[in-house]
Amino acid sequence: MQAALWGIVVAALAHIAEEYFGGWLNWARRYIPGVTLAQFAIVNAVFVGGCVAAAVIGTSNLVLSLSIASLVFINALLHIASALAMKRYTPGLASAVVFYLPLAAYAYYDAARTQQLLLAEGAWAALLGAAWMSVPLVFQALRLGLVQRGPVGNFSRSPSLPWRLMRFLNRRLMPKTRPEVRLSGLVLLLTTTGRKSGLPRQTRLQYEKEEGVIYVASARGQQADWFRNILANPRVEVQFEGQSLRGLAEPITDSTRIAVFLELRLKRHPLMIRLMLLSHGLFRTDRVHLERLAAQLALVAIRFQTDAA
Repeated sequence: MQAALWGIVVAALAHIAEEYFGGWLNWARRYIPGVTLAQFAIVNAVFVGGCVAAAVIGTSNLVLSLSIASLVFINALLHIASALAMKRYTPGLASAVVFYLPLAAYAYYDAARTQQLLLAEGAWAALLGAAWMSVPLVFQALRLGLVQRGPVGNFSRSPSLPWRLMRFLNRRLMPKTRPEVRLSGLVLLLTTTGRKSGLPRQTRLQYEKEEGVIYVASARGQQADWFRNILANPRVEVQFEGQSLRGLAEPITDSTRIAVFLELRLKRHPLMIRLMLLSHGLFRTDRVHLERLAAQLALVAIRFQTDAA
C-alpha cells in the first residue's frame, strides 16, 4: 500500500501538469467564472501536501491515508463523467484514468490484503475522501454566491451550480431515453411540454403515490424548468412501475400541504429524506421547521385521466 500512496503523489504531479498545460483554467472559466491561477496553485499545493502526508502516515492510520486514494478515485470519476457529458477531452482526463483509478484501487486492495482493512474503515475513508473533494467546490459556490445562508438552516436556497449541471446532463441524456427504460421504485419519468419550445421535455424525479395520486416535489421551488412547464401546460405523461399514463398536474405551493408531503416521505424513507433535509440545512423535522422549508419548495399532484372527472 505504501508504494501505491507514493505513486499517487507522483500521479498528482503528473495530473496537475496535464491540467495546467492542457488548458484546464480556460476550460473551467467557462463554467465557473473568476477561477484564477492563484486559486489553482493553492488548491493543488494543498492537495499535493495531503498526498505526501497520506504516504508518510501509511498504514499507521488507514482511514486518513486511504481517504486520499478515495479523493483521487472520485476526481477520476468526475473527469470521466464530464468528458462523457461533453463528448470531448477535458484537461486532466488522461492522467486520471491511467494513474488515479488503478493506484487508488490497488491501495484499497493492498490494504485489505495485508493490513486487514475493516469495512467500516474503508467506508469512512471513502466518505472523508468525498469531503476533501467537495471543499474546493463549496468554496467556489460560496465565492460566487450560489449558496447563501438563510433563516431555515445553513442555506437559504439550493446551489445553482449543481442544478445547472443536472439540467445540462438531463438535456443531453434524456432524448436517448427509450419507453422501455428501467426506473427504480422511487423514480418516475415525467414528460412535460416545453413552455417556449412546445417540445416534449423529460425529467427523472422521485415520487410518492398516495390514494392513486402521484406527488412530485421540486427542490428548486417554482424555478424548476419542469414545474414552470406545468404552470404553462398541466397535461403530462408519467412513466413508472412499468406503465405509461397521461394525466393532469396540479401545482401546489401551499407550505402546509408540502409539509404534509415531507412528513409522508420521512415516514416512508426516514434515512434518505433526513439526509436530503440536512442538505437544505434543516436539522429539526417538526412541523414548524418543515413548513419553513416547504415555503421554498413546490409540489405537484398528478391525477390520471382515467380518474379525472
